Amino acid sequence: EQSNRGEGKKLTKELEIPYKGGILKGDALKKQVQSWVDYGTIEPSAGAAIVKCIEHPEWLDISNRYFVLLGAGSAMGPLLVLM
Repeated sequence: EQSNRGEGKKLTKELEIPYKGGILKGDALKKQVQSWVDYGTIEPSAGAAIVKCIEHPEWLDISNRYFVLLGAGSAMGPLLVLM
């Protein structure tokens, strides 16, 4: 059994997504999400979920959550993001 606990300070209080060498957040992120939905890159429900996270930054605090990662080290695994 292995567990890790983050010890660093929280760096952001709003959803930020790296995109094309920059960081999207706030209204710029909402606009890009709508573009992705309009183009069909993501489903409307995925876009709506992202916008809800933008509007509720308190949801980004996952310090009281536990994750079980299967295949965490795979190329598309979430290990680095969650660590």
